[in-house]
Formats: sequence, C-alpha cells, structure tokens
Amino acid sequence: CQRFLCAGSIMEHETMAAAYTQGNKPGLGYIYGGGKVIAHIMCMSVAAKIGIDLIWPEITNAYGIGERSPRMVNTTIQKCIRGEAPQFTAGTQNYDFVYIDDVARAFRLIGERGKPFHEYLIGSSNARPLREFLLEMQSAIAPELGFQFGDIPFTGINLPLDTFDCSVTERDTGFRAQIGFADGCRRLPSDAVLRPYPTQAVPDEDRASFPRQHTVHGISPVYRLSRAASIRGGVQPARHPHRISRTDTAYLRFLRLV
Repeated sequence: CQRFLCAGSIMEHETMAAAYTQGNKPGLGYIYGGGKVIAHIMCMSVAAKIGIDLIWPEITNAYGIGERSPRMVNTTIQKCIRGEAPQFTAGTQNYDFVYIDDVARAFRLIGERGKPFHEYLIGSSNARPLREFLLEMQSAIAPELGFQFGDIPFTGINLPLDTFDCSVTERDTGFRAQIGFADGCRRLPSDAVLRPYPTQAVPDEDRASFPRQHTVHGISPVYRLSRAASIRGGVQPARHPHRISRTDTAYLRFLRLV
C-alpha cells in the first residue's frame, strides 16, 4: 500500500479546543473526538516510519439519504414529518453540513490529487451559524412549522469560521461541494419515511452532546461510503447484519462514475 486515506473529523479541532479551554467541562461526546485525534497522530507517525503516503480528510458534518442515526438533520426531519416543532439551542455556534454525495466525490479527488501528510477539510465552503442552516431547512421542507430556538442550552465549543475553511482542499484537489443544504434537505423527507430511526434517539442539537459521525442504531453515511469503496476496490466487507441496500448500490454506481 503506497497511499492511504483516513476519515478524520472536524471534531478533532473542537475536541482540542474543549480540552484546552480553561474552566470548560467537556461533554462525553469529546471522547469520540479524542479518539480521532490520537488516531490521527498514530496513523501519521506509523505511515511516516513505514513509507506510506497518508492523507487525512476531515469531514465537517455529513448527511444524506439512507441515514438512520439520531443525529440532528435526521431527527429534525422526523419531527417535521410528524408535525412537531423542533427545538434547538440558540443556534449561534458556527456549523457546516456537506451532503454525502459530495463527500464521496471529495474522497475520490483527495485520493487522486491530495498531497501526502496533508489534512483536507470536506465541507460546503459556506459555513455559518447553525441557526441559518436550520432556517434554510425550515423554508425548504416545513415552512408551516415554527422552529424554536433557545430552548436547549449550548454547552459545546464555538469554533471560529476560519476553522471551516475549505480553500486548501479546493486548491489542491479541485473539489467544491455541489449540493446546497436546502437541496440536500429536500431529498430526504421521503426517504426518512421509508427508513425511520428508532424512537430512542440521542438529542444532538448541542454539538457536544453526541459525536458527528457516530451512529447508535443505524449505518452512518461515512460507514456506507467506506463499505462501498471497499467493495469497489475488490475488498470483501466484513460481515454485518445489514445487507447492501439500494442506497449502497447507488453509491457504488456513483463511485464508478466519478
């Protein structure tokens, strides 16, 4: 193996900020981020020693068709389908979302054009306060519902907007996200009805309360992406109780076409 790509997360940056902010009390979700940080360090060190060109893409917040996790986009859409008014923090913390199809394309371009021992952020190139994303979702899929802001306290770390800068990724690989947030949200409601998440959901309106890429009861988009990429590369995926779904098949076709 001469070149290897890992799946990092912007949670690495948030975890470091949470751990080294005086007086801050990090939530349990940062254990996930700490795992990402140490994996980043260990992979880079081992790769340098054994002569592998390692590249570290960092995903901001992936979402997309087929997700069954209790993360914010999915839980909010489920509430909209049921006619419930979703509740959030004040939404002033900076955030970013990137659709899973764009994530797949980014991994392909980073693998082909990325520089060894570089980090590449995968995002929308349009990071902003979370409230603006949620109001965009409301306008796109549930204009009749009132989204409620400020009912849930925010206990996480608000990263500066420059942390979400994707300019290095764009410069080195040519990647730029193509699917806007409103468009991505409009693709999800019918799929959410067919693939509902379990009723015992972990609230994650607060970014620190639950890690971005983690999934409790379902398969996350990132797992599905890596699974599809493994199949494309001729690697037999490990046994898993879930069979390859129509969404997996779609990603396989996508990976063959890009």
